[in-house]
Amino acid sequence: MFDAAGDVGASAVLCIDRVPTVCLVDSAQLKGDENAQANQIRRFCERLWNQNLARIVLVAADDYVDAWSVDDPQAPRERIVAEGGEKLADFSFQGLLSGEILKNRATWFDPHKRVDKTLLDNVRVLVERLSGAVTANIARELTASVIFVAYLEDREIITDAYRASRNVSTLIELLEKGDVSGLERLFGQLQKDFNGDFLATDGRKEGMWRGLPSNAFEDLHQFLRRTVLRSGQTAFWRYNFAQIPIELIAGIYETFLGQKAAAETEAGESATGKRKQGAYYTPRLLSDWVVEQALAGRNPLEQRIFDGACGSGMLLTAAFRRLMRAQRAAALPKDDDNNHDFAARCSLLLGHIFGSDIDEDACRLTAFSLYLALLSDLAPRDLELLRKGGHKLPSLKKNIRSNGHGNFFSQKSEAINREQYTVFLSNPPWREMPPGDPETAVVEAWAERQPATVHWPKRQIAAAFALAAAESLSASGRVAMILPIGLFISAEPSTRRFRANLLSRYKIKRITNFADMRRLIFVDADHPFVVMIATRRAEAVDDLSVEQFEYWTPKTDIALAFGRLTLHGADRTIMRATALIDETPHLRLRYWGTLQDLALLERLWQFGSVNDLRARFGWEKGKGFHRVDNDRRVPQHLRSVSPSRWLLTHKFLKAERIPGDLPIVDRLCLERFPYERIAREPDELRRNFKGPRVIWPDGTHPENGVKAVFAEDPFSFQHSVGVLSAPDTETGRLEARFLTAYMRSSMGTWLSLLLSPSVAAERPKLHVNELLSWPYWPVASIHNRKKPKPF
Repeated sequence: MFDAAGDVGASAVLCIDRVPTVCLVDSAQLKGDENAQANQIRRFCERLWNQNLARIVLVAADDYVDAWSVDDPQAPRERIVAEGGEKLADFSFQGLLSGEILKNRATWFDPHKRVDKTLLDNVRVLVERLSGAVTANIARELTASVIFVAYLEDREIITDAYRASRNVSTLIELLEKGDVSGLERLFGQLQKDFNGDFLATDGRKEGMWRGLPSNAFEDLHQFLRRTVLRSGQTAFWRYNFAQIPIELIAGIYETFLGQKAAAETEAGESATGKRKQGAYYTPRLLSDWVVEQALAGRNPLEQRIFDGACGSGMLLTAAFRRLMRAQRAAALPKDDDNNHDFAARCSLLLGHIFGSDIDEDACRLTAFSLYLALLSDLAPRDLELLRKGGHKLPSLKKNIRSNGHGNFFSQKSEAINREQYTVFLSNPPWREMPPGDPETAVVEAWAERQPATVHWPKRQIAAAFALAAAESLSASGRVAMILPIGLFISAEPSTRRFRANLLSRYKIKRITNFADMRRLIFVDADHPFVVMIATRRAEAVDDLSVEQFEYWTPKTDIALAFGRLTLHGADRTIMRATALIDETPHLRLRYWGTLQDLALLERLWQFGSVNDLRARFGWEKGKGFHRVDNDRRVPQHLRSVSPSRWLLTHKFLKAERIPGDLPIVDRLCLERFPYERIAREPDELRRNFKGPRVIWPDGTHPENGVKAVFAEDPFSFQHSVGVLSAPDTETGRLEARFLTAYMRSSMGTWLSLLLSPSVAAERPKLHVNELLSWPYWPVASIHNRKKPKPF
């Protein structure tokens, strides 16, 4: 930022929570007329945009201040003169923290305009286009190779002198000409000079440039220029891979894993990519934060760090960067340049960073990420040695394992990893393992080898990872893991047993609930997450009543707009370890609820709950019918049946037709039964479709409340609709009407926030069992109470 780079550099940088946020430039640096000066600032903004850090540039002169947006090159500059004190206040420290800066400047901080979002989208389009000419694997290899060489060129590791001595041309020239032999010569020479697993030739790379059509070379060429491939328009900013954070460049390859998994799933194959629901690379601010938490209070240079599902390598790369900073800091007092040169970095990498993944492409990605970190900010003498072939990238095949040793739950991997590491970092795959899947069998075999019963609710593989990680840690080893929130806030017995397993293996230090921030940390993500920091126990303890842990519940604030992850003291609660296994869902309640809220809930529960309607007054809970049966255990020919005559002769209600503004179902909302086949129709299902009842659809939202409606007419609906059926009596009808009003009330919204984790944290949804836990005083119980004696 401060480097003028032959043009202009920052005179000062305002950092908030150690993250560069605003760059200040002295107008005296600028040269030429007003247009020339504006172009200099635009080039400076382009550099900052590629760095993906600062969001605002302020150019200060004697009589004015110019404000520029980094992320939105089309936003006009704002000139603030001496009389514009109120406008200037927006750019003050207080204005930045309070959010005043956002007024009428929404596009300035649009995350979709940032380099990470635009670059990853361009990569997706490029791979899709290339896949029409070559296989998807080759398309990904071509794109990744081009990006890596572009990085070497932008970092000036490959210079004109290097090219002249090796008789090779620039990458962009070769792509523009479609020079196949020139490209093969360039990549062959780089592999010879730099070595490294990523550049190594294998069967997939042999002849990958041959047979490419001219339009494929044109797409690659346009990608390196300023073309937005999705629209064909020329972008204002140009990618500079020397400035783009290495975590983002490595994150490109994780996008490949997501595309690969999606393609395998679409083809009906078993997807080995760890994110079958889309690829989200772990952003730098979260990776760095997790690493800092994992290494807090420890000497980084004494740690052996492992990730059992390394994927993109984001966490390992962040850890390696942290180790290199510690190495550099240790060398400064001794004035020992050799202690943090290229050779020392290689030794640090090979001795302290380890990982594995079931997907070989993921391991190649991790090597790619670590090589980028290794090459960043090298001393001039090391750069010169690299150019002359005096340094070579180390092989990471023993450090980053795949194939038979890459499956974290296999016996081979278990034997290699046992008690070998001091820190376990991971953002493991999140998915429910299907019965009969080969990967499921490996995890089940691991669970059977354990001395005590292992509980991993709903076959959630992330739960198994959290438990198994303890076996890889040495005494007092630390785990830092990004996990699904449901594992920690669900009150279901199976999930509570999992948390009991967890407490038998770890002493938990901190759980941070990022549910409110997840869409700004992972821009397109729906699923909320927590970060757990814990220490391996030497042995299980019998009494957990004296143990405590920190529970942090940070809320979204202006800091995230500037790329900062900020935790405030007000978001911190000290909780007893037993809170994780109590029947009361303490972590869920404490997310939005205050102590006063919890006290009020306890008082209300004394009068009863919605579940009393089932337990004492004959109500029934349920859902509608399934349209499709996806249970692989059921033979294909048994997965669907013809609807019964009752269904065919009665009306049907689509979930989206349930009115939001009325507490009843208008008959105009009903239609003829639309399906010729359904999954199944149990006998008890009929009760849900007739008589007095309360129904509501999935899609509850804290802002809109619960769309509960009362119904008596007979009609059917699908499984996305929940129902509580009342007895067919006058009292039952009265109770159902009252319950409908209760669910639709502002109190119902308050209860859904506190007691329904999916409403407050995940996809908006009010589960039937969550509703049963709401405090409630059945009307029927009032009628049955004895009248007080008169005085």
